[in-house]
Amino acid sequence: MTARLALALSAALVWSGTARAAVAASPALPAAPAPAPQPSPQTGGLDPLAKDLLTQGGYEVRADGTVWDKIADAPVPARDRTYLISRLASARRMKALLQIDNIVNRYGRHDKLSPEDLEAVRALVRANWVVFGDGIRRGLRSYFSLEELDALDKIAPRYDRMDTVTVADLPPVSVTADAPSVMATLPPQAPAAAPAATPTPVAAVPAAAPAAAAP
Repeated sequence: MTARLALALSAALVWSGTARAAVAASPALPAAPAPAPQPSPQTGGLDPLAKDLLTQGGYEVRADGTVWDKIADAPVPARDRTYLISRLASARRMKALLQIDNIVNRYGRHDKLSPEDLEAVRALVRANWVVFGDGIRRGLRSYFSLEELDALDKIAPRYDRMDTVTVADLPPVSVTADAPSVMATLPPQAPAAAPAATPTPVAAVPAAAPAAAAP
């Protein structure tokens, strides 16, 4: 028992040292602030970012809080607003990243940008920082000074993932009935026919020589 305890303690110390070294080697990234409580789009409340996303996406936000779909010429149901805004934020994020990528690819390296293009990239990052998640932000930090990053890090990410749809947004699903098996829906198949036997070639037997006649 004593030997096992000693081995366990040794393994724990080795793991602890490895974990500490990995943490020390990783770049420090300030934790994003917790987002402030925002009005729920499902109850009619739309914050400025949601209104901006809807307006840029071609929707009309009316004075009474109704979100009007101009193409369908009908209001967007309240239960669909959160998902819609999240999709619009995703499209805005993708567009900004493509614009940044197009600029950087002209130079091959991000540290070779001309002053004009560098400022264009910085402007794109600032304008879309709110919809960038931590992973994207980490890759764009080199474009800013420490003072600028301190101000940017105070902006909590919003709609940075496609997971803002709650269970209440989804249609009810029965969990009592078993789902039909996929194999049960397939038509019955006839048993496979046995492969035909391949005849084995028989070697030709040479004819016997005629017996010699008796003298």
